[in-house]
This record gives sequence, structure tokens and C-alpha cells, in this order.
Amino acid sequence: MKAPRGFDKPLFQKLVVGEWVDRDQNLLIIDPTGVSNSWIASALGHKACRDNRYARILRTLRASAVISRASTSVGTGASIAAIVTSPLCE
Repeated sequence: MKAPRGFDKPLFQKLVVGEWVDRDQNLLIIDPTGVSNSWIASALGHKACRDNRYARILRTLRASAVISRASTSVGTGASIAAIVTSPLCE
């Protein structure tokens, strides 16, 4: 059952399990402002940390700034690798 904002509870429950993290997959949450994107990302990131997994949460503006800054010095591929491999929780 979906909540009024279109929240897909079964999908969220599946994401919480974290199998996508074990498969080295990334998650991009794209939705309009004000529909709890940050809350969802934080909840999944904290769950990953509690499960001894790594998580990295970046807002769009921050991610684009990091990629832009790194790509001018080392190339886009290396900058994306640096973002992906830097853990939020250690």
C-alpha cells in the first residue's frame, strides 16, 4: 500500500534488507523536493552502517561539486571512484 506521497513501502522494505549493497550496486533517489528524499537516504545509510556495510550519502549539489572539482585534476572516472569508495561510516 502506498502512502499519500507515493511512498512505496514494499520497495523501501526491500532496500532496507541491503542485498543491493552486497552486490556493490548504488542507489540514486530522485524525487521532487519535499517528499522525504533525505530521510529515506539517511535511514538506508544508517541501516547500512548498523549492518557493518559502507554508505555514502551526497545531495545532488554536493555530488556534482565533488565530481566537478575532482575531474579538473584527475579525470572524471577517478573522481567518481573516489566518491564511491569513500565510506560514510567506518
